[in-house]
Amino acid sequence: FKKTTIEDICTEARIAKKSFYSLFKDKEDLFVSLFIKEIRAARRRGQMAADKVDHALEKLKRTALTSFEYQRKEPFFASVLNDDTGMYAPYLQHKFRDFLQEEIIEAISDIIEEGMRRGEIRKCDPRLTSYYLFKVFQSMTYARSIPRPRSIKTERAEVTEVLDLVFTGISKQT
Repeated sequence: FKKTTIEDICTEARIAKKSFYSLFKDKEDLFVSLFIKEIRAARRRGQMAADKVDHALEKLKRTALTSFEYQRKEPFFASVLNDDTGMYAPYLQHKFRDFLQEEIIEAISDIIEEGMRRGEIRKCDPRLTSYYLFKVFQSMTYARSIPRPRSIKTERAEVTEVLDLVFTGISKQT
């Protein structure tokens, strides 16, 4: 990214520089715009998966698994989020990571609030619980610091097992 020029981008996209600059200030602006677009697309995918079921815990599980699958299919997105190299850090400032976190926490919180209203989730602080759920999911995916299982089936099973454990803790006991 650092070595890529506006001219390189315009040549690859087959557009004039003037067209580029009518849409973006610079390549950092393009990068941020694309990143935010991806965040919103990922959130829509999760929402679509959640909309297919009624129970709040199943909505949370489907949202998380959809996000997991998305990150497996879009490794660039995950690599930006887990930028240990500093390659993107100047261009993806902390506020954009915060933007992503807020988008996800808001989506989780909405599902938790719905689940509390319907008696499916015990009374809790939806925002705080959403934050913790986000951090658990984050630690299982792009921010994971221990070696991953060798197969996607094993990794998906591991994610599902942890989600089931966590969701058991927030479900309303009947």
